[in-house]
Amino acid sequence: MSLRRGDLLDRTATLVAGIALAAIGVGAVLWPMHVVRAAPDHIGAGPVVRATTSGWWPWALAGAGALLVLIGLVWLIAHIPIRKAPVLRVPGTTNPGVIVVNLDGVAAAAAAALEREHNVQSVKGKAVLDRGTSTVELTVTVSHPAELADVIAAIDTTCAHIARATGGAGVPAVAARTVLQIAKTKGRVK
Repeated sequence: MSLRRGDLLDRTATLVAGIALAAIGVGAVLWPMHVVRAAPDHIGAGPVVRATTSGWWPWALAGAGALLVLIGLVWLIAHIPIRKAPVLRVPGTTNPGVIVVNLDGVAAAAAAALEREHNVQSVKGKAVLDRGTSTVELTVTVSHPAELADVIAAIDTTCAHIARATGGAGVPAVAARTVLQIAKTKGRVK
């Protein structure tokens, strides 16, 4: 199991919050039973009222608020998903060197190959990291829906080329995702 950025912080914060809530729950159950001898019978609001009417209270509240905003921003930044695909290391090489595949180049080549099809209006290709899997995403826009079968066959061939180029013997090292859309017509249908 590999931990992502922020996983250790998330798990630690969850553990601390869980222990605190469990302690509060146990305390709430044990208080009316008078199990703890040092616990008072009643809690007064006097110290809270004195603290909230003192001059330092607004500053302490502002500082705590700023600290919470800062913690929230750090948490949000740690959870920004990384969509950029890493460089793929091709398995099976016995030499001390490493063979790498630039997935952005694979996506660009696949898009260029599909753009040569006569019914394809445009293709956008990019390499991303999707849930831990390197993925080549292709968005194909076709001119007319009548020749979709030819375009789908070309997409299947291109995806097979992607699998072969990235060392996909058996289980493919890179996933390929294709979104097929039909271009909008400019005129109205009557």
